Amino acid sequence: MITGKNLRFAFLLAALLAALPVFAQIFPSKPIRLVVTFPPGGGTDAIARLLSVPLSEALGQQVVVDNRPGASGNIGADIVAKSPADGYTWLIVNSTYAMNAGLFPNMPFDSEKDLLGLATIASTPIMLVVPATSPAKGVSDLIALAKSKPGQLTYASCGNGTPQHLGGELFKRMAGVDIVHVPYKGCAPALQDGLAGRVDALFNTVPNTVPQHKAGRLRAIGVGSKKRTAAAPDVPTINETLPGFDVDQWYVILVPNGTPREVVQRINREIDRAVARPDIRERLIAQSFDPLSMPLDEIQPMIRSDIARWSKLIRELGVKVD
Repeated sequence: MITGKNLRFAFLLAALLAALPVFAQIFPSKPIRLVVTFPPGGGTDAIARLLSVPLSEALGQQVVVDNRPGASGNIGADIVAKSPADGYTWLIVNSTYAMNAGLFPNMPFDSEKDLLGLATIASTPIMLVVPATSPAKGVSDLIALAKSKPGQLTYASCGNGTPQHLGGELFKRMAGVDIVHVPYKGCAPALQDGLAGRVDALFNTVPNTVPQHKAGRLRAIGVGSKKRTAAAPDVPTINETLPGFDVDQWYVILVPNGTPREVVQRINREIDRAVARPDIRERLIAQSFDPLSMPLDEIQPMIRSDIARWSKLIRELGVKVD
């Protein structure tokens, strides 16, 4: 028997279901905050500001860049993780987000559960370079040199726990060599000592090293991505010598988990369209980024996979941040 109470419940349920697509259609109805976990001027900030213009136009609401640096990106990530899951607060991160899960075991949020990856933008690999005077002309030469002098060669990174450091340790493990790690407080000072020949090799960034490589002041011998980078197509991948080597820094936009699926799909479509624009692609490549687009349902598994592999390496090596 259908009672008045049952009828009221049915009408309420129907109204709620009907409201879901309406909510998606009216989104967004106010400005969107795009939280950047690094200070103004860096690569992540540059991508955020580049995309904010076409996304503001496409969505009909301003996308406001909000820099919240600190704690290796964890401050900004925590802000977004604790924000309402309504699609109005986004987070842009690079792959240090996945590494941080292993480096900071007591973070105030869960990297895998509290935030949802909704769009990829670009990637940039780490770069392996040697001084111009080095006898190593390629990756295999460096490996042979290191094996002939175990524990005597050094490599510089941008600091403990950085992608360059973890990439260097992964390189050592896969190549079976013993090279001493020399951490620096940033990529710039590491580069300077590489130019001065004070270290035997460097794992650094593409923007830092490609100009030096082209000028002949350093020799780039390998990039960390599985494919060659558009910024330096003449430089082979490390993967060509060490199959399976992959240290490519991705840039992803995330939102609080629980954001309505219709809203996630809308944002994903607009970001993909923006990244596909020829003018945006050209500007990304000019800034040493490789445009990256992935199906929506593959993004979160990629993040989880990177969290697992880097956490395992960090745990096994006992890596600690400064």
